[in-house]
Amino acid sequence: FLHAAQGEASGFAGHSVDDAGNLTIMVREAAGETQSARERAQHAATDFARRHLASMGGRARSVTIRPVRYSYPELMAWRSALEDESTFPAMTMFDVDEASNQVWVGVGDERLR
Repeated sequence: FLHAAQGEASGFAGHSVDDAGNLTIMVREAAGETQSARERAQHAATDFARRHLASMGGRARSVTIRPVRYSYPELMAWRSALEDESTFPAMTMFDVDEASNQVWVGVGDERLR
């Protein structure tokens, strides 16, 4: 989903829906981006996420745009780099968390957490 969204909506970094059906769209704002470019990116991201929800039978009660620091492709690249370079056996999982705009690293050995 996010790979398709990124192609359609530049800056799209993810989305989340809470239990009440409120949709939050994460959008990375590029440095030096004009106000109209930001608004176009936000509109495209919102439109894409709403269509995605509708295709799954859902509907957003409200939509909030949240600026984030990293794009989804950046987070995925870091995740891949961690997986490729990980020689530390205690690292058991790598995940991109769209809502927090972070890459999470799972550590299996509780003594190392």
